[in-house]
Amino acid sequence: MVQKRYEQIRQQSPLIHVVTNPVTIEKVANTILAAGGSPIMTDRAPDIADVCQVA
Repeated sequence: MVQKRYEQIRQQSPLIHVVTNPVTIEKVANTILAAGGSPIMTDRAPDIADVCQVA
């Protein structure tokens, strides 16, 4: 069942908006990529609203 869900995620490659800190940003992005998602993140306050509309 878990394997089937991973396959569905990989096929969809969802865009995932991540709010994290600079220390963990690379590890979080790599984890999302490994799971089949597409991370998008920003640390600029003016960009956050735009990213929320896309993700």
